[in-house]
Parts: sequence; structure tokens; C-alpha cells
Amino acid sequence: MIQRNPTIRKPNMSGLNQTGFGLRSSLSATPAARFCLRCFSVAARAAAAADASDERCFFVPAGVFFSGSSDLEPLDFSRDMRAILSMIAPMPSAERPGRDDGTTSIESLLADDDGYQTRAQRRALENEARQRQSSSRGQRPSSGSRPRRKLSVVGVSGEVLMTLGVVMLLFVGWKYWLNDLIVGEEQNQAGQELSQVLAEGGEEATTVTTTDPAIGIPISSAPTVTNERFAILYVPTWGADYARPIAQGIEQHEVLDHNIGHYPDSQMPGEVGNFAIAGHRLAYGASMQKIHELQLGDELVVETADGWYTYSYRSGEYVAPTQVDVLGSVPRYPEQTGTDRLMMIMSCNPFWSTAERIIGYAVFDTFTPRADGPPASIAASVASQGGL
Repeated sequence: MIQRNPTIRKPNMSGLNQTGFGLRSSLSATPAARFCLRCFSVAARAAAAADASDERCFFVPAGVFFSGSSDLEPLDFSRDMRAILSMIAPMPSAERPGRDDGTTSIESLLADDDGYQTRAQRRALENEARQRQSSSRGQRPSSGSRPRRKLSVVGVSGEVLMTLGVVMLLFVGWKYWLNDLIVGEEQNQAGQELSQVLAEGGEEATTVTTTDPAIGIPISSAPTVTNERFAILYVPTWGADYARPIAQGIEQHEVLDHNIGHYPDSQMPGEVGNFAIAGHRLAYGASMQKIHELQLGDELVVETADGWYTYSYRSGEYVAPTQVDVLGSVPRYPEQTGTDRLMMIMSCNPFWSTAERIIGYAVFDTFTPRADGPPASIAASVASQGGL
């Protein structure tokens, strides 16, 4: 600031004649030094402005300005000092407007320094830079510029893996849900058609029938041709439209993918021993999907050319795939001779795996001749399918 103080003595600044150039070069080395240089420049200009307005200006090392009235002895800058101040901070021109009171504002003095920007100037430059940046975003790079690389091995690999995952999920949904519905409906339709053929004594009823003298029920001989359909399985608790064909053999692609398979070494429906069949639990129609839902007393009805054999569900168990003794006439006791008329149904367990087998056992209950019509438990289902 500028104050009037007649007691301040003129400082000795003759040493600046020798150190002026070195002072300016060293002060410009760091930001802090540049700030000090700026302050010194302001001080020099203020001194020059005060001298031009007939005021006495004194400069002290602390950077504070003191001015006195015209009756004080004026500061007589030497020529060398004025030369140094001219190099460090050029004198303001006579045409430069100042304040009304003859002093010059700090901001106007700093505005003449190289690199100084006012707030308004900085704000204008920032706005201009933002406008250039926003306008350049929508422009395509020139043909001579190298396009920015956006793809990477990790990014491409991730997208490929995500695509494969979606495809696999769609495939699983199609194979084990939608395809099961379609194939299952086709197998039900095949069972209904076979029921009509058997009722009419058509060409597919090629088995030979004998009568069991003990109870007087007909027993059909086993088919000699693999994948020959000879019976239909009904399970009322699995749905009114459930009617799956039973074919000879247990080959997966030839038999089980299209039918329920009959173990060739096991007995036939109604015969003393073990009538053993198997089917898929998932995929290819999932004919045994609900095997785990069977409860005590549920009926399983097998239709042949002679009529309907009704079995009543008793129990179930889980065994290893290699445990084949369950196929004997007395399950788990192959050395014994059976006297009961059993039925065994088998499928894989658990879902999505073939680690073990789930088995359901049923015992023979009644036989209904074809002339008497289907049993009451499946009468409505057979009638809706176009049977007797």
C-alpha cells in the first residue's frame, strides 16, 4: 500500500546495478521465484507511477510502498537502478489508463506481465477449450490419423465366452424342457396309435399268447425283434394323457430315445417273476421323469393285445448302475425262484446324472380282458384317445 511517511530514509540500492541480470535469471527458475519476481515487478511499476504523479515513492525490502507529500525529498533513482527496473518491469506507457487518484491497480499492473491472466480471461479460455472438445467428439478422425484402438484380447474373449454361455443356456433349455415337451407328446401319440392297433388285432400284435393255468390270465411271449413295440404303459398320477409305448430291448439310441425299454431277460406282463422296464428321466421325452413321485398304492397299467394288467406300487430304492441282481425274478436274490408277479421300473438318478439308478417296485393286482374295456383308472384317458 502507499502511505505518507516523511521519516523514511532513502535505501541504498546501488548493489542492484551488478546483480540485476543475475537476479532476474535466477528468480525465473521456480514458480515461487516467479511469484517474487512478479511482486518486484509490481513494486517497480508502482514506484514509477508514483514518481510520474509528483509523489515521493520509497521502496523497502519488505515490498511495502510509502509515499510522501511533495514537500519531502524525492527519491533520486540512479540511471543504473532505472535501467534494472526497466529490464525487470517496463515502465507503463503514458497512454495506459490509470485510476482517477493517480494510482494504478494491482490487477492492471499484473495484466502487463507475461503469462498473467485475469479470472475473466481464464474463464473465457476454459469455455473455449470445452467447446472445442465437445465439437471434436462428434467428428470422425481424419484419414491420415491413426484410429484409437478400442478392442483387446481380454475384451473379445469375454464377449465370446458370454455369447457361448447364452447359446449353451438356450440349448439346455431347448433340449431338456421344450424338446421334452415336444418328444413326450409325440410318444404319447405313438402310444395311442399302438393302443388302437392292438385293439384291432393289427400287424404290430405279433406276440404269441398263452394262458397261465394258475389264475387263468393270458401271458404273451416276448418279441424276438429289438425295438418292436408290444405294450403301452399308463400311470394315472403322471397325467391323463400319459401313454408311452413299450418296446423290446434297452439300447439307448434305438429303443430308449423313442420308447420305454423292456429288459429281454425279464418276464412279460402278468407272468410270475419280474417284469422289468426302463426309461429316460430327462431328455428324449423323459418317460420316467416323475418316478420319484410314486406313492404306495399308485396304479401302473400295462396294455397288451390281450387286455390291461394293473400293478400296485409298493416301494422304491436307489442302487449302483452295476447292481444287476435287481433284474432277477426275486430282486436282490437271484438264486431264489420267485412266486410273485412283480413289475420293476428303472431310471437314472439324480437328475442330470447317471451316477446311480432309482427303482420302483409294484405287484400284480388285476387283469382286465379287452372285451371288458379298460380299467376305471384309465377309462376316461383311453376313451379320449379314441380307444375302446
